[in-house]
Amino acid sequence: MNIEQMTEQLQAIIMSALTKAQESHNPELNPEHILAAMAEDTGLDGIWQRLKINKEQLIKFLNDCISKLPTQTDAGQPMLSRAVSEGYTKALDYMKKQGDTYMSTVAMLIGLLSTNASGVQELKKQFGINVKDVQDAE
Repeated sequence: MNIEQMTEQLQAIIMSALTKAQESHNPELNPEHILAAMAEDTGLDGIWQRLKINKEQLIKFLNDCISKLPTQTDAGQPMLSRAVSEGYTKALDYMKKQGDTYMSTVAMLIGLLSTNASGVQELKKQFGINVKDVQDAE
């Protein structure tokens, strides 16, 4: 994951997600960590509103998902999960298709929602959204 290729807002979200993973003693950085950091940030508030997603319910849902992830007593620096790597690759594809130089938060959101990670699938089901909905809301 090339942090230099991300907008400053997305860099801050990734750092927040890493902190969240460390504080939760999760050995891996998972999509749920990044999505929770996105929900807690104000940058996507317009997207959440257009998708008719209650931000407080979204944050609670994601924090519940994080509490169910595997933990280690001495997790150290979390490694990227396969799902985050896959989401990042899909976000890169979306970014290039849009002709963007830097990866935006929306691109990362679309990339993560394009994965088959169980937490992501549950989120899409729970809130009734999909990738196309997010693209339309953008």
